[in-house]
Amino acid sequence: MKKVRRIFLLIVFITVTSLASIFAQEINEDSTITKVIDLYEQALNTQSVEGVLDLFSEDGVLVLQGSPTHIGIEAIEKFYVSIFKVIDFNLKFYIEEIILMSPEWATVRTITRQNNSNSLSEGGHEIFILKKQTDGNWKIARYAGSSAN
Repeated sequence: MKKVRRIFLLIVFITVTSLASIFAQEINEDSTITKVIDLYEQALNTQSVEGVLDLFSEDGVLVLQGSPTHIGIEAIEKFYVSIFKVIDFNLKFYIEEIILMSPEWATVRTITRQNNSNSLSEGGHEIFILKKQTDGNWKIARYAGSSAN
């Protein structure tokens, strides 16, 4: 009986430590993913094409309301070079949820508001799909956004 109890306690211990490790890893991934969204916000607000491109994967896809789909880093670069000539961003992204779909894929749902406004009205809705790269960094693989109006 003591042997069965010891085996049971060992199984419980291994299960609890494994779950704690998984939970700690998810918290770390969430903060790393949040940093990517923060850097994207910063790149938009400073009109940094290079900053935006550093955050997208080479095969990234950009889908925005009223715009054709931009596939690949070169198309994304062309889009941001042109858009920064006509729009001066001052946005704040608010993360609504982060879902780790697997060790290599995550989704982030956000809303945006004007950064200098006290208004609570939403400016836009966004979905980011991030992919963990072979170097361990998260990059935006797919981005879709639309106006909330």
